Amino acid sequence: MSYQGEDWLIKASHNYPLLTAEQEIQLARQVQAWLAIRHKTKLTKREKAIARKGRRAYETFFLANIRLVASTAGRVIRVAGCLTFEDLMQEGLIGLERAIVKFDHTRGYKFSTYAFNWIRQSINRAITAKSRLIRLPQDCTIHIRNAKAFSDAYEIKHGTQPTIAQVAEHCGITEQTLKVYLMHGKDVMSLDERLNGSAHDERSTYLEMIPAPPSDDNIDIELEMLAAHLDKAITMLPPKQQEIIRRRYGTVDTPSFRAISEEMGITRQATNQHHDSALRSLRVRLAHVRPLDIPTQQYVA
Repeated sequence: MSYQGEDWLIKASHNYPLLTAEQEIQLARQVQAWLAIRHKTKLTKREKAIARKGRRAYETFFLANIRLVASTAGRVIRVAGCLTFEDLMQEGLIGLERAIVKFDHTRGYKFSTYAFNWIRQSINRAITAKSRLIRLPQDCTIHIRNAKAFSDAYEIKHGTQPTIAQVAEHCGITEQTLKVYLMHGKDVMSLDERLNGSAHDERSTYLEMIPAPPSDDNIDIELEMLAAHLDKAITMLPPKQQEIIRRRYGTVDTPSFRAISEEMGITRQATNQHHDSALRSLRVRLAHVRPLDIPTQQYVA
């Protein structure tokens, strides 16, 4: 079934009244009859009529229960993380489609009761898998959700926040485990996200709002001086050590010791020994060089 979006679906669903028990049974029979012949390549005239009725019954089933999907999605929107209501609706509609296919009218219960479990399961899976930029284990997500729900209910009833021990006891886990879950349960935000808008507008990103560190000409001068001292110290090393250091650190792609040893025609163990000896010599020769006086906090990523 093709449709133009969740907003269109919700509006169209209001044109379809809720189904009675007799209507659900009749539609379910038509859907099951259609599903039984859906995979046939050649249909008889009678089977084509059954397929048309089945598709219409499927669409009626679908549109008449979209409000159930919207209601289920609205209950969990506050714990959906970065997922929007439209995202939850989309996942819920997938569960609704699955429920229509699986519904067995002979068992005697209403379709809404059966479909609710499929819709809720589909939405909960989406929240677990997609609501965070960094995915957490499902049991961790469930405990975090239960902890938040308990804390909100406790605050409404008692006027204060519950202690960690009380929340842990309610969730059935230890305090230490709960602390770890809550620490990792904090959501993260992409610096490329638009400010108060979607990815399709022209608003600035969070990254663009972060001020650049102040430039300091003295830092550039000191870096040039350090580079000159380092180059002079390297030239004072033995030839093999010079070649190993320049091969190892003089390119963008750092080659492995195995690759360097093969290019120089020596063993890997000898390459490691020359490398370690060269680093010890450089540390001694550069010990008198004054460290860069760079404010560290300006360069924290």
